Order: sequence, then C-alpha cells, then structure tokens
Amino acid sequence: MAERREQELKRRNALIKGIAQSLDKKEVLNSIIDRLCAIMKAERGIIVAMDDERTHASFGLSAMSVQRFLHQLYNGLEHRLLETKRAFAVRCELPMFERGYHDGPLYSHDLFVPVLSPSDDIEAIIVLSRLGAAFTDEEAAEAEQLGRHISISLQKLALYEEAEKDRRLAEEIFNHLHQGIQLVDLQGTNKLMNGRMKEWFGAAANGWHEMPYAEWKQQLCALVVDGRPLGAFLDQAVFGPADELSVMTYELKEKRAVMEVYAAPLYRGGAKFGTIFVHRDITKQAEVDRMKSELVSTVSHELRTPLAGILGLAELLLNKPLAPERQRKYLTAIGQEAERLMALINDFLDVQRMEAGRQTYRWEPVDLVPIMEKIIDAEKMGTDIHTFSVSVETKRTMIRGDRERLRQLFTNLVHNAVKYSPNGGAVVIRLYEHSGCLCVDVQDEGLGIPAEALPHIFEKFFRVDNSDRRRIGGTGLGLTIVKEIAKAHGGEVTVVSEEKKEARLRFGFLWRRCRKR
Repeated sequence: MAERREQELKRRNALIKGIAQSLDKKEVLNSIIDRLCAIMKAERGIIVAMDDERTHASFGLSAMSVQRFLHQLYNGLEHRLLETKRAFAVRCELPMFERGYHDGPLYSHDLFVPVLSPSDDIEAIIVLSRLGAAFTDEEAAEAEQLGRHISISLQKLALYEEAEKDRRLAEEIFNHLHQGIQLVDLQGTNKLMNGRMKEWFGAAANGWHEMPYAEWKQQLCALVVDGRPLGAFLDQAVFGPADELSVMTYELKEKRAVMEVYAAPLYRGGAKFGTIFVHRDITKQAEVDRMKSELVSTVSHELRTPLAGILGLAELLLNKPLAPERQRKYLTAIGQEAERLMALINDFLDVQRMEAGRQTYRWEPVDLVPIMEKIIDAEKMGTDIHTFSVSVETKRTMIRGDRERLRQLFTNLVHNAVKYSPNGGAVVIRLYEHSGCLCVDVQDEGLGIPAEALPHIFEKFFRVDNSDRRRIGGTGLGLTIVKEIAKAHGGEVTVVSEEKKEARLRFGFLWRRCRKR
C-alpha cells in the first residue's frame, strides 16, 4: 500500500508539473491528456473543456473520432457523467474494423472522469480508453483525485485568460486614444507608450521604449520649432517638485501642428514612482482661437471706422449750422458709411448662414454676361486708373443659379481685383468653355499673392500679412463667401498668382456640372 501510494504521488506530481509549464489553454489540455494516458495506461483519451469554444485535446484518436465525440457530447454516456458528476467505467465491444487481426470479440474499457469546479460545476470531461484490462475502482478514484488538481489548474488558467482579455481590451483602448501617452520612471526612462505617441513622434522606429531620458528628450526636442522650453518643462516634470499638473504648448516643425502636453506625477503608497505625459494635438483649437482673435480685431477695426465717420458727421450736423449744400454732402457721406457698415454686417451673417447650411437659394436661368457688365459699370464709378474688359468666348453663358448670389460672387471678385491693384491696371473678365463646362476668369495686374498664402486665402478672416496689403481694408470674408456660393452652385474657385512678377491674380470659376439651356 505504501508503494502504491508513493507511485500515486509521483504520477500526481508529474501531472501537476506538466500542466504548470504553460499558460496556453490548448497546450495545457494536451499536456493533461498525454500525462493522464501515461499514468492510467490508456491507449486513447480525450479532454473537453466546457467553455464556449469547447476547447479540447486528444491522444491516439483520429480527427473524425474527435469530431464525432464532440457532436454527441450530450447524447451518449457523457450525459450520464454530466448528471452524476462521478467517475465511472464501461466496457464496449469494438466493431470489426477496429479489431485488427483479432478474430474473436475485443473490448474497450472506457473511464469517464468529471473535472469539477469548487462550486461543483463540470469544467471539463475526460474519457480514457484501454484494451483488455478494465479500470479498477481504485483507478477511478485516483482519476477523480487527479481531476481535482486539473480543476485548480484550469481555474488559474481561466483567471489568467480573463486578466489577459482585460489587458488586451485596456491596451486597445490605450492605443486608440487621440492623445499620445507616455509613462516614465523616476529616472525618466520610457516605460510605456501608446500607439498615437509612436505614430506622432516615430517613437517605435527610434526605439524610445526603455530609452534613457537624455536620448528620447533630445529626439523629441529636435522635432519642435523651439525645443528649449519643452526640454525645461520635461526636466521639471521628471526631476522637479511633484506638482499636481503642469501644462505647456509647443509646435512640431514638419507637421506644423500645435501640440499641448501636460504632465502629472504618479504615486503608489504615497511615494512618487513615475510621471505620465499626455500630448494632445490642438491645431484645430489653436486655429479657432486665431480666428476668434482675427474676428475681434477685424470687427473692432472695420466696424469702428464707418461708425466713427457717421458719429462725427452727425455731431457736426447737430451742433453746427451748415449751408444746405454742405448738409447734403454730409448726409450723403453718412448714407455711404451706413451702407458700408450694413455690407460688413451682411458679410458676417452670410458666412454664418452658408457654413451652417441655412442659406436659401432661388434657382432660375441666369445669363452671366449682363451681370458682369453691370458690375463693371458700378466699379468704373469708383476708379479712373483701371481699365475693364469682358471677353466672351462662348455662346453658352446661361446657367441655372441664384441671380443675387451670383452677383454677390462676381462683385467680390471684381472688387478684389480693383482693391488689390492700388496702382491701377487692366481688369479682364473672360468667359469660355473647357471640358464641357463654363469657366469665368477674373484677372488683374495688382499685388499678387505669395505662394505660401495661396492655400489659406479662402479661410475666414485670412489676410496676407504684408504691409502693402494691410493698408488696404477688408474683413477677410469676401473670398470665403465666394467659395461657399460657388460650392452651392456645383462649382469651384481656383487661384493662380505670382507675387511682384507680372503680378496677376486669376480666379477660375469652373462649373463641375455644365449648365446648359
């Protein structure tokens, strides 16, 4: 009995050692069934975990036999095991095709073993088979005892899988955040970075993980327009007094992106063990702030000028007796300033309505040539240093559109051509067909536009930062309105310009859908 007990302990230790060497469920099940078959001297065996995937492993069985067993899991003797939750043995006569060269009957002895959880639920089913010798009651009891050890291993494995599942979920969330996050230890060594951090700064390619502080700091600051303030910020966050939160803004060179980074100390047991940095792309927010600043600046300047004129002239009319001719002149000036003020306000409102999609259009057939002629007649009254011409190179000048909005569009284009040609010159309007669509060019001989400003000229409140142009008034909304009206009519506005070299500003209005009568 002592020798038998010693052998049982050896087999049990061998089983436990085998299943403790891996955290992969499939590998663990393979190890279990292989060692059980060896311990119980079985020629064949299978173990099936009662999880959603029915994870299983077998020894000495064909793939067809395994699938047949899984298919009949709740219909055969396994159902008895699910009900009794006790090991039992049965004897089955093998069919002729499994007897080999044996002429007489051949029997298979099958041992069905449950693997029970602490709550007495079946976690797995084990079936062991051997030919000739039947399983004894002692072997069945030993198999049940081994099943308890297998249950403990499967529970640990389930806990590991659950923890791994949570870890992967947290990692997925961590990597899909829109912020770049990095965790450094007390020496500033990178311990953790998410996907956004690696993407923005090339941290993965440059090997930032586990990189010493001085090296990744140098690489990061080299990407910044002015890296010195950022370097000082990082030094303070990692090695300085542990402030609860500190924030700074920096700009990336290549992407021209405005970034914000904040740092917060991390504590464990009341002691600081590291620092977390969170980098955010605030380019759009910075652009909105710039536009707000431009709006305030534009409104304060552009609205104050006509208001000052109106108030000054009104004060003269109220406090000083004037000849009727002088009064008429002042009233005319007040009316003009009021119209200018109304036009500025209308521009603001138009842009807001168009961008919000609330602008209404009255669609009708419109001939563009009469509109151009009326606009030119109006512009001629305000200048004697410009010449105007309309070149019509197509007979198809009729489109479907909103007459008033089209007049607003081309008025802005022609007025800009005049305004930004302070030394005069020719303003040429050309109508022609290209690729089955109607195009309208408005060309001048004015100041032109620098190449770096071309991508931004249709943005709200944008004006070229140049002293020659800053002296010329304007809200920076005209071309924004032009673009929105063109878009509503299925068209596109493009610009071609050269600064100070035969300076020409040309707007090509291309109707993407040809408007024919």
